[in-house]
Amino acid sequence: NFIEFNYMLMQSYDFYRLYKDYGCLMEFGGDDQWSNIIGGVELVRRKEGKDVYGVTFSLLTTSDGVKMGKTVKGAVWLDKEKTPPYELYQYLRNVGDADVIKCLKLLTFVPIEEIREMTLRFVLRMKLPRLSMVKKKQIKLKVLLNLFLVEMVFLRIWQPHKSEIC
Repeated sequence: NFIEFNYMLMQSYDFYRLYKDYGCLMEFGGDDQWSNIIGGVELVRRKEGKDVYGVTFSLLTTSDGVKMGKTVKGAVWLDKEKTPPYELYQYLRNVGDADVIKCLKLLTFVPIEEIREMTLRFVLRMKLPRLSMVKKKQIKLKVLLNLFLVEMVFLRIWQPHKSEIC
Protein backbone atom coordinates (compact mmCIF):
# COMPACT_ATOMS: atom_id res chain seq x y z
CA ASN A 1 0.00 0.00 0.00
CA PHE A 2 0.95 3.69 -0.11
CA ILE A 3 2.41 3.79 3.42
CA GLU A 4 4.62 0.76 2.80
CA PHE A 5 5.87 2.31 -0.46
CA ASN A 6 6.70 5.58 1.33
CA TYR A 7 8.52 3.70 4.08
CA MET A 8 10.95 2.30 1.52
CA LEU A 9 11.57 5.78 0.09
CA MET A 10 12.09 7.26 3.55
CA GLN A 11 14.50 4.54 4.62
CA SER A 12 16.41 4.86 1.34
CA TYR A 13 16.70 8.61 1.81
CA ASP A 14 17.72 8.07 5.44
CA PHE A 15 20.67 5.93 4.32
CA TYR A 16 21.58 8.57 1.75
CA ARG A 17 21.57 11.30 4.46
CA LEU A 18 23.64 9.11 6.78
CA TYR A 19 26.17 8.74 3.96
CA LYS A 20 26.18 12.47 3.12
CA ASP A 21 26.19 13.81 6.68
CA TYR A 22 28.26 11.20 8.50
CA GLY A 23 30.10 9.17 5.87
CA CYS A 24 28.10 6.03 6.74
CA LEU A 25 29.11 3.28 4.33
CA MET A 26 27.11 0.34 5.65
CA GLU A 27 23.54 -0.28 6.82
CA PHE A 28 22.51 -3.34 8.79
CA GLY A 29 19.03 -4.77 9.20
CA GLY A 30 16.82 -7.81 9.33
CA ASP A 31 16.27 -9.66 6.08
CA ASP A 32 12.76 -8.20 5.97
CA GLN A 33 14.48 -4.84 5.34
CA TRP A 34 16.51 -6.03 2.36
CA SER A 35 14.64 -4.06 -0.31
CA ASN A 36 14.70 -0.90 1.81
CA ILE A 37 18.45 -1.20 2.33
CA ILE A 38 19.07 -1.89 -1.35
CA GLY A 39 17.00 1.22 -2.15
CA GLY A 40 19.42 3.29 -0.07
CA VAL A 41 22.47 1.66 -1.65
CA GLU A 42 21.07 2.42 -5.10
CA LEU A 43 20.16 6.02 -4.18
CA VAL A 44 23.70 6.76 -2.99
CA ARG A 45 25.16 5.13 -6.12
CA ARG A 46 22.95 7.19 -8.45
CA LYS A 47 23.26 10.54 -6.67
CA GLU A 48 26.89 10.36 -5.55
CA GLY A 49 28.45 7.69 -7.76
CA LYS A 50 29.83 6.00 -4.62
CA ASP A 51 29.61 2.45 -3.32
CA VAL A 52 27.90 1.83 0.00
CA TYR A 53 26.84 -1.52 1.38
CA GLY A 54 23.94 -3.25 3.05
CA VAL A 55 24.00 -6.32 5.25
CA THR A 56 20.95 -8.26 6.35
CA PHE A 57 20.56 -10.90 9.02
CA SER A 58 18.08 -13.70 9.46
CA LEU A 59 15.12 -12.69 11.54
CA LEU A 60 14.58 -14.54 14.76
CA THR A 61 11.24 -16.28 14.32
CA THR A 62 9.48 -19.03 16.18
CA SER A 63 9.05 -22.41 14.52
CA ASP A 64 5.58 -21.34 13.38
CA GLY A 65 7.01 -18.28 11.62
CA VAL A 66 6.08 -15.56 14.12
CA LYS A 67 8.67 -12.77 14.20
CA MET A 68 10.50 -12.17 17.47
CA GLY A 69 11.91 -8.67 17.70
CA LYS A 70 11.79 -5.23 19.24
CA THR A 71 8.43 -4.44 17.64
CA VAL A 72 6.84 -7.62 18.96
CA LYS A 73 5.57 -8.05 22.51
CA GLY A 74 7.77 -10.43 24.40
CA ALA A 75 11.03 -9.44 22.70
CA VAL A 76 14.15 -10.54 24.57
CA TRP A 77 16.99 -8.13 25.27
CA LEU A 78 20.34 -8.93 26.90
CA ASP A 79 19.85 -5.78 28.97
CA LYS A 80 18.35 -6.23 32.44
CA GLU A 81 16.62 -2.85 32.16
CA LYS A 82 14.68 -4.01 29.08
CA THR A 83 14.28 -7.68 30.00
CA PRO A 84 14.51 -8.36 33.74
CA PRO A 85 16.35 -11.62 34.61
CA TYR A 86 13.14 -13.36 35.68
CA GLU A 87 11.48 -12.55 32.33
CA LEU A 88 14.55 -13.87 30.48
CA TYR A 89 14.37 -17.03 32.57
CA GLN A 90 10.66 -17.45 31.78
CA TYR A 91 11.23 -16.78 28.09
CA LEU A 92 14.00 -19.36 27.82
CA ARG A 93 12.02 -21.86 29.88
CA ASN A 94 9.13 -21.59 27.42
CA VAL A 95 11.07 -21.61 24.14
CA GLY A 96 9.59 -24.35 22.00
CA ASP A 97 11.69 -27.46 21.56
CA ALA A 98 11.82 -26.76 17.81
CA ASP A 99 13.27 -23.28 18.48
CA VAL A 100 16.12 -24.23 20.84
CA ILE A 101 18.64 -24.99 18.10
CA LYS A 102 17.75 -21.82 16.16
CA CYS A 103 18.33 -19.77 19.33
CA LEU A 104 21.71 -21.41 19.80
CA LYS A 105 22.73 -20.60 16.23
CA LEU A 106 21.49 -17.01 16.16
CA LEU A 107 22.02 -15.82 19.74
CA THR A 108 25.33 -17.33 20.80
CA PHE A 109 28.92 -17.56 19.62
CA VAL A 110 28.97 -21.34 20.01
CA PRO A 111 30.70 -22.95 17.00
CA ILE A 112 28.30 -24.68 14.58
CA GLU A 113 30.04 -28.05 15.02
CA GLU A 114 29.47 -27.86 18.76
CA ILE A 115 25.82 -26.95 18.16
CA ARG A 116 25.48 -30.00 15.89
CA GLU A 117 26.81 -32.24 18.67
CA MET A 118 24.50 -30.58 21.21
CA THR A 119 21.59 -31.01 18.81
CA LEU A 120 22.08 -34.76 18.66
CA ARG A 121 22.26 -35.05 22.45
CA PHE A 122 19.31 -32.68 22.93
CA VAL A 123 17.08 -34.44 20.40
CA LEU A 124 17.88 -37.86 21.86
CA ARG A 125 17.11 -36.67 25.40
CA MET A 126 13.89 -34.93 24.37
CA LYS A 127 12.61 -38.10 22.68
CA LEU A 128 13.00 -40.25 25.77
CA PRO A 129 9.42 -41.18 26.70
CA ARG A 130 10.21 -41.62 30.40
CA LEU A 131 11.15 -37.95 30.82
CA SER A 132 8.39 -35.83 32.25
CA MET A 133 7.47 -32.51 30.63
CA VAL A 134 9.05 -30.72 33.61
CA LYS A 135 12.32 -32.61 33.18
CA LYS A 136 12.37 -31.84 29.45
CA LYS A 137 11.86 -28.12 30.20
CA GLN A 138 14.68 -28.28 32.75
CA ILE A 139 17.07 -29.82 30.22
CA LYS A 140 16.17 -27.24 27.58
CA LEU A 141 16.45 -24.40 30.07
CA LYS A 142 19.81 -25.60 31.32
CA VAL A 143 21.24 -25.68 27.79
CA LEU A 144 19.93 -22.23 26.87
CA LEU A 145 20.65 -20.50 30.18
CA ASN A 146 24.21 -21.79 30.33
CA LEU A 147 24.89 -20.45 26.86
CA PHE A 148 23.16 -17.11 27.49
CA LEU A 149 25.09 -16.62 30.73
CA VAL A 150 28.38 -17.33 28.99
CA GLU A 151 27.48 -14.83 26.25
CA MET A 152 26.40 -12.16 28.74
CA VAL A 153 29.60 -12.53 30.78
CA PHE A 154 31.65 -12.42 27.59
CA LEU A 155 29.92 -9.23 26.43
CA ARG A 156 30.32 -7.53 29.81
CA ILE A 157 34.01 -8.41 30.07
CA TRP A 158 34.99 -7.89 26.45
CA GLN A 159 32.96 -4.83 25.42
CA PRO A 160 34.47 -2.32 27.89
CA HIS A 161 37.98 -3.38 26.81
CA LYS A 162 37.31 -3.83 23.10
CA SER A 163 39.45 -0.85 22.08
CA GLU A 164 42.39 -2.28 24.01
CA ILE A 165 42.03 -5.68 22.33
CA CYS A 166 41.39 -4.59 18.72
